[in-house]
Amino acid sequence: MHFQLLDREAFYLRLCSHHDRRRADYLYPILDALLADEEKYEMLERVRLREERH
Repeated sequence: MHFQLLDREAFYLRLCSHHDRRRADYLYPILDALLADEEKYEMLERVRLREERH
């Protein structure tokens, strides 16, 4: 039972790490190239407001 839990936790951590790396390597550079500075600012503000509500 305990090994299953550790296995799931390890899988989840690898999955999160993989997705973080993909965002940093692919998504963010593409967004940076496509969006104007004002659009980037607006997106960051939306994220900050959403975080403040939680």
